[in-house]
Amino acid sequence: VMTGRSRARDRSRPSGGALAWAPWSALGGQWFDAADGTSGSPVSAWTARGATAVATQGTVAKQPAAPAVNVNLGNELACAFDGGDILVSGTQIDLSAGWTLVSVLRFGALRNWTGIARVSTGETTGAGASDGVVLYADSAGGLVIGSPDASSWFRLASGGTLVANTSMAFIASCSGSSASITIERGVISGGSISWSTVTLGGLTGTFAMPSASGRYLQPGGGWNTAGSRFVGDLALNAAVGRVLTAGETTLLKSYLAGRFAL
Repeated sequence: VMTGRSRARDRSRPSGGALAWAPWSALGGQWFDAADGTSGSPVSAWTARGATAVATQGTVAKQPAAPAVNVNLGNELACAFDGGDILVSGTQIDLSAGWTLVSVLRFGALRNWTGIARVSTGETTGAGASDGVVLYADSAGGLVIGSPDASSWFRLASGGTLVANTSMAFIASCSGSSASITIERGVISGGSISWSTVTLGGLTGTFAMPSASGRYLQPGGGWNTAGSRFVGDLALNAAVGRVLTAGETTLLKSYLAGRFAL
């Protein structure tokens, strides 16, 4: 059962029937969108837009809820994750020369550590893996980006950046050095997305880009343990193997506002 295809309307397609600007077509990468491609209830497989990848989870206890309309995300579909759920893409993505991570979600509880986006070697187990990149929140509302094990390297923003039960969008990018990391945070409220650039602290550890092969996007994944997975409603989770241009970022923000901030 393709639960994500049951929507009466997809705002990426205007009333005239022609497909509007779509990030998965224009930007490449893997785009897991709750409005399309989920299978099962709960979700055991999630096909990315354009069939670029399929993320799966064979353990029922780790499967998120089937997509449901979320009034806090523009009445778009989102999958509820309970903090133990995770899917893993079966297609590797090369982020070694640069990367952009995109997530649209509504936080539930914030805890140490609540996953926002994760690209790593596989499902979070034990101490995790050092090779890859993960964006996550702490219980005080701090925002952290670093290696999946958060010990090889990380950079963080001060507490209060994030708030529980808030709808948000994130665009994080890196062109190849810790100094080039940029995180834009969008607060979804009142029919709009208010964007701001997050100020990150200094680098801790030894920065490294993800390896060119063997790295997989993991919707719901968090820091280094099963207890760090995402809690809340996930509408969109994507990774692109390069930094977006300023023009592409503007188009992406417009697209996100048009779908998730109505």
